[in-house]
Formats: sequence, C-alpha cells, structure tokens
Amino acid sequence: MKKSLLAALLATVLYSTQAAAGTVTIDVGGVGSWDELSDPDNVVITLGFAPGAVVTAIGWDVEITPSGDSWYSEPTARFSDSIGGGAIDLTPGILDADSGDGIPVAYSSGGLVDLTSMGLADIVLADGLLRIEFFETFDDNPDALDAMWSGTLTVRVIPLPAAVWLFGCAVVALAGWRRR
Repeated sequence: MKKSLLAALLATVLYSTQAAAGTVTIDVGGVGSWDELSDPDNVVITLGFAPGAVVTAIGWDVEITPSGDSWYSEPTARFSDSIGGGAIDLTPGILDADSGDGIPVAYSSGGLVDLTSMGLADIVLADGLLRIEFFETFDDNPDALDAMWSGTLTVRVIPLPAAVWLFGCAVVALAGWRRR
C-alpha cells in the first residue's frame, strides 16, 4: 500500500510538472545578424517567464540568408538567462561551409531537441528572463548586416517552482501518512 501511494504521488508530481510545461514559438522573420557576440548592433530578444523557470528544449525552423562575404555557418543565436549565464549557442548552418551570395537556405531541428539528451544543462531563469542574442561567429562586415533570419525558434519552458512545490507536498504527505 505504501509503495503504491508513493508511486501515485510521484506520478502526480511528474504529470503536473509536464502539464505545467509550455512551448513558446518566437518569430525571427526579419531579425538581422550583425556583429560578434555582445556588440551593441546585435538584435536581442528578451522573453519573460515565472522566476525560476527552466528552458529544457529548443527547436528551430529557420532560413538563413547571408549577405556580403558572410557564410551560412556564422549566424548564431545565444540562449541564456538575463545576465548571460547558462548560455547555449544555436548555429543552424554550422556544417554548411559556404558563402551565401544572398540565397536563403532552410535549417530545421525536426522538433524540439531536449537539452539534457544533448549533454547540455537546462537554462535556469532565476529572474524569469530568457535572453536570445543574434550574432556572427566571424564578423565579415563590421557594423553592417551579415545575415537575415526568417522562420521560428521554439523553446520548452517548465516553471520550476511549481514542480518543487508539488514534490514538497508529496514528501510532506508521505511523511504524515507514514507517521500514522
């Protein structure tokens, strides 16, 4: 009886955590990739979630259109918390060592990619802010547009405090039941 109650409580916690997870799709149509990381010309998108939320997966369906001497392998999107911690760089065309000459090329993840299955840590958003900076790994055209993005980026976010609270409730309930 105790084991089945424990299993039921843990299943409820896991189900509630998954149910609380949400996906957010970001339209990156017209977003430019300008200069190297942290340059003031770069486009930065900031999204707000509940403090303590966790980004657990990222997906992409984008087209990259390089300009000038820029290559498909250079435009990058950095996902991080608001102060740059827990950073994960997404370079959709990383294996495409070719200059673009203004021709768009599509890249897709084929769905959401779980970060931990890729050996990466989830991004914890202590203040609830997810920062996405679009930059070039090599700046072919300083202070000028190197590439254009179009399409969408998708992130799966789990509001961590709810999961912790539910787990804590399950532990307290078990302790109270066990004491009886």
